[in-house]
Amino acid sequence: MNGGSPEGQAVGKRGTYMNQRRKSMRVLALCLAVILGLLAAAGCNTAMIGNQVYRLTPEPDFSQSGRTAELTAEEAAPVGEFSLALMAEAVARAHEEGAENPVLSPVSVYLAMLLTAMGSSGNSRLEFERLLRLPAGEWGRYGGQLMCFMNRSGDTGCLMTANSLWIDEGTQIREEYLDRVSEELYSEVFETDLSTEDAEKAVNQWVDERTNGMIPELRSEPYSDQVLLAILNAVYLDARWEEPFSRNSEVVKTFYGSDGREVETAFLSERVCWRDYVKGDGLEGILLPYRDGGLAFLALRATDGRTPEELLGALTVQEI
Repeated sequence: MNGGSPEGQAVGKRGTYMNQRRKSMRVLALCLAVILGLLAAAGCNTAMIGNQVYRLTPEPDFSQSGRTAELTAEEAAPVGEFSLALMAEAVARAHEEGAENPVLSPVSVYLAMLLTAMGSSGNSRLEFERLLRLPAGEWGRYGGQLMCFMNRSGDTGCLMTANSLWIDEGTQIREEYLDRVSEELYSEVFETDLSTEDAEKAVNQWVDERTNGMIPELRSEPYSDQVLLAILNAVYLDARWEEPFSRNSEVVKTFYGSDGREVETAFLSERVCWRDYVKGDGLEGILLPYRDGGLAFLALRATDGRTPEELLGALTVQEI
């Protein structure tokens, strides 16, 4: 990807690197890493918080954000349209290559692209506006609101999302850029020699903590010495169904794939239940809310012979 890059001198802010693994029911965690190559070299004057690893920004505090943790249908449109397009492309590519069904977090990709876009300029900035379905002047506000929406907790579960930037030592990053991604997108910023095992361990530790142990290791080896900046996003979900399934609801049936394959697998099935059945033009599905409100699981399938990628390509945020 040809994108603009942050430039200038980084001046660190001191913080404390947390090294505690939280214990809880682990349900879902996704982690995204986007690697970017930047140019330039300079030093950074910060306090060491680990073995050759420096924290440049404090840990985010959502309690002091002042932002709403809710998104209206109109506000969700940019990330929603991006997500549908990304999922359709991912499914189509997987089918073309004969790969397994893709599992990804479009919101993670969107946030990583926002972090990248905020350091862009010129034509790259215009391309990011089209990609993100959002004018550049709205990136910080929208990303911050999205982060607040993606960080919530209740009596029966929680949703956590985290961003981090890992700068290779000696690389120039503009202080204004670091301030923006830290304050507006709640990103943690670190500086270290990315090609060392110490950096590899620090990255894995961050991922392990931010996913509550669901992903204990992201990197199995250090980054290449050509990598000057790594952008990470982690998502963790611990949630319970609003209407739980019974212990005896699992049955083995035949699943018919879009490619004609038949697979014997376990289904959740109930003879008598009250669920939100979804029906639209050429599709049907089920909506399963989680407790505490605001989040739900939506499963859809085509009823008119369309493939999953064709269905995704035709869906709109308004329709959902």
